[in-house]
Amino acid sequence: MNMMKKKKKKNKKKKKKKKKKKKKKKKKKKNKKKKKKKKKKKKKKKKKKKKKKNYAQTGIFLQFLLTLTGVALKNKKIL
Repeated sequence: MNMMKKKKKKNKKKKKKKKKKKKKKKKKKKNKKKKKKKKKKKKKKKKKKKKKKNYAQTGIFLQFLLTLTGVALKNKKIL
């Protein structure tokens, strides 16, 4: 089908249109303040001081507990 149809030649010359140049508007530069990145401070790990056991105090405390339980048992009260 395509072979049968012949394209007609056009003798008319097309006039070239002159393109108008568009003037580019200059953008005003805004003085943007740069955001300063905050540096993350590394947390220093605190070394835990070992508490010196006060053995005398713990002994007194244990004795106190024993007496309390003893008193509770005598009075038949449950702590």
